[in-house]
Amino acid sequence: MSLDLDQVVVSFGGVHAVDGLSLSIPTDSCTGVIGPNGSGKTTTFNAISGFVRVSAGRISLDGAETTGLSPEAMSRKGVVRTFQQPMVFTSLKVRECIEVVASSRAEVRHLLKLGDLERIADGRPAELSYGLMRQLGLMISLATKPKLLLLDEPTSGLSAPEINSLSEVIGGIRAEGVALGIIDHNMSFIRRHCGFLYVLDAGQLIASGAPDQVFADAAVRTAYLGSKGVVNS
Repeated sequence: MSLDLDQVVVSFGGVHAVDGLSLSIPTDSCTGVIGPNGSGKTTTFNAISGFVRVSAGRISLDGAETTGLSPEAMSRKGVVRTFQQPMVFTSLKVRECIEVVASSRAEVRHLLKLGDLERIADGRPAELSYGLMRQLGLMISLATKPKLLLLDEPTSGLSAPEINSLSEVIGGIRAEGVALGIIDHNMSFIRRHCGFLYVLDAGQLIASGAPDQVFADAAVRTAYLGSKGVVNS
């Protein structure tokens, strides 16, 4: 079972942000999508999840075409996308943010534990650190029961301890059987969680494979040239 892109093109004003991209994200895996800034990573996730219109090509989930479906329709099919800015209900308590989406109190308790949020369940999102806010956003997304959760720059803006905490939470999400697609510039984080990587540059696929294989690829090193050694970080 997988989420598949076949020769997908996404254009803005005649410019191809994604240019003939084909890739496959198995729905039992953690797959990374990396590349320098402006390479088309976020646009790819937006296309998969229905937030931008595909100009050409085909997207399918488990063999059924999903090209052109809305974000709501994709969520119902089990594909959910997170954003760099956590989407939470600021007027509610932490537990209430999850209750809005979860199907039972037992599920709320489970997600609070999974997200390491039990001790601050009666607090307000505005009182949380940015790392805990990110974890709350993940639990709200997880309450929709996705097959595939797409994470866009989950470590952005986080301190090293916050990244470690988030990594523990992501390990718990994987143990739940949820597939992950991850965009991130923190290569240590990518190595820790992703067994397979796709590398984009200028909207095109330039490399794919296991992390060690990808990071040794000359084309990948060239694409990241001047990025302060990010490939090896």
